[in-house]
Formats: sequence, structure tokens, C-alpha cells
Amino acid sequence: MLTRRKTLAWFTGAVMTGIAVWFIRPLSPVGVFSRLPSFKPDDIFFDAGKTEHYKIGKVDRRWKNKYGVWLIRTLDGFYALSAKTASGGDTEWDENLKYFREVSRPNYFYRSGVHFKGTEKASLLRVAVRQTEDGRLWVGRENRNVLTTHTPLPV
Repeated sequence: MLTRRKTLAWFTGAVMTGIAVWFIRPLSPVGVFSRLPSFKPDDIFFDAGKTEHYKIGKVDRRWKNKYGVWLIRTLDGFYALSAKTASGGDTEWDENLKYFREVSRPNYFYRSGVHFKGTEKASLLRVAVRQTEDGRLWVGRENRNVLTTHTPLPV
């Protein structure tokens, strides 16, 4: 038989469990960030060639038209940016001024993809970059949701 005392005990236990979960939940990570033991490229990645084909500090244009991706090599490694803005506009790299600009609107982005001037509020999206054991780069295609964090891939 369910008495008032047992009901109160169950209710108190449920409240205490909820409070414990509420306190413990922020201690666990949102996602698991671990390297895969082996990387097998498929149709969401394309082969961007060897790492030595890219100059440090340069924005590479060769994949913009075919895959919609800008590939940038820094001293820290590689990162790739989508060639389209969040609103769907195309971007161009201005080598003299060292920034991306949107073709159809007056929006400007730093080399890192961060927006700094214009009406666009979002930065350029990062695209996943993977390096195989033999030094080849595999880059996610722009039209897929293959995104990565803002840390460049180490060389």
C-alpha cells in the first residue's frame, strides 16, 4: 500500500537524483574528440594532393570552383574555408589586401574566415581537413556538412 510517507520518500529521492544530475552534467564533455585509428576517405572528401604542394601563408585557389573550398596553409598547419557565405554568396580572395570579400554584397572576412565588415553576421564556415600517413590531404566538400573546429591541422 502506498502511504503518504512512501510517496514523500519517492518524491524526495527523485528530486535529489535530478539535482545530482544537474550538478554532474557540466562535468562531462559535450562530445568525444579523439583521432580515428585509420582514416578512409569517401565521397564527402576529395584528395587535395601532398602537403608540400602548398606554400605557407598562402590562400590556395585551385579548389574554389570545383569543390567550393579555400585551402589555407599556416605555420601551424592547414585549414579550409567554405567559398560561400552563410547567405549563399560567393567569396573572392584579395591577395593585395589579404582578405576575403563577398562578390554580391559588401561583406569582408579575414584570412581566418572571421567577418569584420558588412551586413553578414556569420563567419565563413570551416571545412574538415584530414592528413593521411603518406602526407596527402583530404578536404571535405563544401556542399556537405563536414565541418571541423577552428584549430588548424598540424603539419
